[in-house]
Amino acid sequence: MMAVWCVLMVAMGFTHNYTVMIVLRILLGIAEGPLFPLAFAIVRHNFPQHLQARATMLWLLGTPVGAAIGFPLSLWLLNTFGWQSTFFVMAMLTVPVLIFVRIGLRGIRLDVKPTTAQASRDERRAARRELFVSPHFWVICVFNVAFLTYLWGINGWLPGYLIKGKGIHLEHAGWLSSMPFIAMLAGEVIGAWLSDRVDKRAAACFISMAGAAVGLTAVMHLDTPPDDYRGDEL
Repeated sequence: MMAVWCVLMVAMGFTHNYTVMIVLRILLGIAEGPLFPLAFAIVRHNFPQHLQARATMLWLLGTPVGAAIGFPLSLWLLNTFGWQSTFFVMAMLTVPVLIFVRIGLRGIRLDVKPTTAQASRDERRAARRELFVSPHFWVICVFNVAFLTYLWGINGWLPGYLIKGKGIHLEHAGWLSSMPFIAMLAGEVIGAWLSDRVDKRAAACFISMAGAAVGLTAVMHLDTPPDDYRGDEL
């Protein structure tokens, strides 16, 4: 899976056609798709209930850590070497991570109950039926859509907003864009610890999303930044 990511990013670095770039990005999204269910399954099968929030937090830390590093790195590469370099460097960084993941997951096994093919099909059909009629399942889906809309909306919108909307120079936009994800890093650690300790998953989710809403509302009322960060003064 990660090898496919690497190949697709290299291909995007060599691409000069907009349509091909979009197709490759869609393929990259498809290749990224199995990561979340696979990671959740590994956590569920290898950690007890009282540790699952913290175990999930450890692999989810990749999002804020990656964004905190990736934003300034990508914008520096873009400003210094051109847009193609961002794809090549990210593809290169995938290789050592792929090796670490391969070594680290060698002993991981997902428990599968032995059963007949017909029984397995019947069980899956019954499980799907039970899942789709459960209101809890749909609430979780809505929550996840809201969370990812906020998260990846910030990913795509914030750098452009800082540069074009607030006049911040590209040199400063990278580390300013990473600041929310540095804060997210602390929030994930604290939230996972509290979730396991008090065992109130829904309350933890509500508090996190409410905090995000308050923060975004406050950001929309901020004034233009000081001249030190504006591109027309550098």
